[in-house]
Amino acid sequence: MTADDPRDSRASWRTFHGVLAIAAELAADRHVDSAAIALQIAAEFASHNHPGTLASPQAERLVAELGRQLPGTGLRQRARVRPPESILHVMTRASAIGGTTRTVANWIRQDRHRRHTVALTSQRTQPVPDWFSDAVRASGGTIHILDAESTRLTARATRLRAAIAASDFVDLIPIPFDIVPLLAVAGLADRPPVVLVDHCDHMFWLGGGLVDAVAHMRQAGTELGRRRRGIPAERQVMLPVPIEPRQRTLDRVAAKAALGIPADAILMLTVARGGKYRPIQEPGFFDLIDRILHRHPQARLLAVGPQASDPWIHLGPETRARVATLGEVPATPTMFEAADIYLDSFPFASNTSLMEAGLAGVPLVCCCRFPAEADVMHPGAPGLDGTVVRTTGADAYVDEVSALIVDDTHRRAVAARIETSLTAAHCGEGWQGYLEAMYAAVRPGASAITCAVPDADHDSPLTVALRELGLGFSLAGIVERHLAEQPAAIRVPVLRRLRRLDASCSRSLFLPSSMRSLVRQRTPVEVRARRG
Repeated sequence: MTADDPRDSRASWRTFHGVLAIAAELAADRHVDSAAIALQIAAEFASHNHPGTLASPQAERLVAELGRQLPGTGLRQRARVRPPESILHVMTRASAIGGTTRTVANWIRQDRHRRHTVALTSQRTQPVPDWFSDAVRASGGTIHILDAESTRLTARATRLRAAIAASDFVDLIPIPFDIVPLLAVAGLADRPPVVLVDHCDHMFWLGGGLVDAVAHMRQAGTELGRRRRGIPAERQVMLPVPIEPRQRTLDRVAAKAALGIPADAILMLTVARGGKYRPIQEPGFFDLIDRILHRHPQARLLAVGPQASDPWIHLGPETRARVATLGEVPATPTMFEAADIYLDSFPFASNTSLMEAGLAGVPLVCCCRFPAEADVMHPGAPGLDGTVVRTTGADAYVDEVSALIVDDTHRRAVAARIETSLTAAHCGEGWQGYLEAMYAAVRPGASAITCAVPDADHDSPLTVALRELGLGFSLAGIVERHLAEQPAAIRVPVLRRLRRLDASCSRSLFLPSSMRSLVRQRTPVEVRARRG
């Protein structure tokens, strides 16, 4: 049997529940480690292949069941302090590129009177950025790399419990399918307050029914939490993305010179992962850029994230010469200082970069083409709502950007309004007010809290939008990533059952890793591709 097309939400729902049933079967057979890895495979599949629902009480009950079987459920907690003095941030990994790592670093820097410790569940061999380590160390905290000693998810969760016991407050900010933090929290008889930070509000994730509160970064996430995740209002809090205000080091002309851009050019900047620009309806982002550049010979675009080889970049010879595509590299402060106008990515927004540009004194323009019920796909946050230049159609977008290109006074006025509003919500005392309110509001509750999640909605505007974005990942590929590093005792029981669900899951995973590499070297590439 081969799994259904993951881009079909009904098919994704069937595959997700098929893997979830395998995890439950393994748990019933007391294969706790194998059940945990199967559950994480199910969660990743649902995160990347929208199953028509954004939460799963069934999966969370299984997390809680597995968590109660791990050592340390009755771990003695230290005497906790309110307001909290010791904060534990639980992340999947800390990487140089990505908004989550920057968010936690800024949280630590702004909340400077507390000690901040970080636990990383799956850092692998990736180095922790120095600027992140420096922020943790300056607060008096440490970094625990939980996967340094074991590939087993349960071992990492057990180790995490010791860090939880030493903390006054815990926030979970993992990637959506990382179940290690939830295994650690589930079943703890005594624990500090635990909040899950909803930094991927458009995606399926687990944990809403296992923590004391969910912290949303924007109003659209709060609404979605109520309607589609079943989280009651009293268990939802608002916590905007913390952003460090940057002092300008170069004026705009000097910054342009540093980038090799003429002083009289109007520089448009956009920063996001390349896939966020892939069009799902015409015209796409770069089609509109082509129109704008034809209309305004003095305009240029600097695009950080997209690559010149991306098939959706259609530019004529004359306009292509005024577009620089850098690929997925870190955006530098000089780029934001040089920009005259910032253009948000679409069809998929990139809030963090948008706000960084707004705080650098740059006017912001976005194109919002999804229906209101899928507003979570658009940019939004405290400080952005009502201030960003928001358009809904292609012609209006070109006209609004054109108006900013030709009128410096207009650019300055829009930028000043946005910068003032963002600073009040995301920096200094304004953001600290949100944080202190969260610390005060979140209190430890029952060890397992259920949420009334609505049935899957395969025809909602959000489901349709996510399907059209084409984020499908094959089950076989996800299985390969999760099982390859596991020992045979964990790997084989999972794979034997998964191959009944999807025969394309590689049989080579039955072999030891040394033999798998030999098989891959001797198997022609085209045959490996057919096998998945």
